[in-house]
Amino acid sequence: MRKRAEGRRGSTKSTAMLLACAVALTACSTIEPNAATEEPQPTLNVSNEDETSGEDLIEKEVKAEIDRISPEDMTPGQQLVHFRDVIIPSLIPERGADYEARIRYLWDDIADSEKPALPLPPEITMGLLKPLENPHMVNGPFLLEFPVSGEQSEPSPAVLIFPGGGYAFRSEKFEGLHVAEWLNEHGISAFVLNYRLSADPVPLEDARLAMALLRSEAAAYNIDPDRIGVMGFSAGGHLAATLSTLYDDETRAPLPQPYTDYSTRPDFSALAYPVITMRPPYTHQGTRGIITGGDLSDARLESLSAELLVNSATPPAFVWSTITDEIVPYQNSQMYADAMEAHGVPYRLEFYDTGPHGVGLAQDEPDANVWPAQFIDWLNEIEVLR
Repeated sequence: MRKRAEGRRGSTKSTAMLLACAVALTACSTIEPNAATEEPQPTLNVSNEDETSGEDLIEKEVKAEIDRISPEDMTPGQQLVHFRDVIIPSLIPERGADYEARIRYLWDDIADSEKPALPLPPEITMGLLKPLENPHMVNGPFLLEFPVSGEQSEPSPAVLIFPGGGYAFRSEKFEGLHVAEWLNEHGISAFVLNYRLSADPVPLEDARLAMALLRSEAAAYNIDPDRIGVMGFSAGGHLAATLSTLYDDETRAPLPQPYTDYSTRPDFSALAYPVITMRPPYTHQGTRGIITGGDLSDARLESLSAELLVNSATPPAFVWSTITDEIVPYQNSQMYADAMEAHGVPYRLEFYDTGPHGVGLAQDEPDANVWPAQFIDWLNEIEVLR
């Protein structure tokens, strides 16, 4: 099904969710209304971008975001304490026995000669975001398993989830665990990927391996290997889009044994307020700075701009954004949908009039709160749910 929806009318009041605050930390572009058209237009607020790393861009925006979300009567010092003691802890899931029981490391069955030496070095270099570092990543990338519970005779569909965070951190609580639990309620098994935070090709290597692993163990998980999709938020949406378009890229390293013979193509995708393009004026500079490794050559940007990578074999997609997103311009979603249209690939595109970036399931948003139900409807339309 192909659909362009203009979004639902509702209150103009936006709910300041903690997730929106967290994901907004990666902002490196802003959107200002055009006086003539009142259509949001992007303006880039970082100069000398060739000389500024993605990490530096994001750290700069972290400080600006702390100032924005803090109560007005706070001093700069109090703002930092509030961020450290209130905001950051709210974003970290409990990682106790239940969490650890769900962990499935991607490298468990791979020969030592085909994987990096362990333990891996710390991932997050920015002091303000350091508490978001996941201590379990020292043993490599891993899935958090949320198979459908209870007795079921038929294999379920499954979704591989990529939390966002600008490739600088992973918002695994609001864009991972909560989403997995919601999918379970609809009879869909879910797997949250804690991918490595690095320049390409590393995150895509983890995504491809995770998809192959799920197919290799489909019987054990009681999932249908022909109904495994991917869902990504923000920069995780970029990872989902590149997995959907570069899964068979022959320039990429082959999968290691025992996963070499398994397909890494998702059967469908869901892209939530995704970063799609690496090219100005609609890119998100912090995400781009990290995933490109600072290489801003035309060839590098084009190789990671998902709207340029779509072809007739790209899986169907459900894509959505809010028009008022000030972090990742909604035009990213439009560009991906336009590419799908040009190649005759089924998609559904939804725009919602109001809502900040990073709202996850968006249940406190007056407009975007319908997207989960619309996504489930779409899964029925494309016969993923039967």
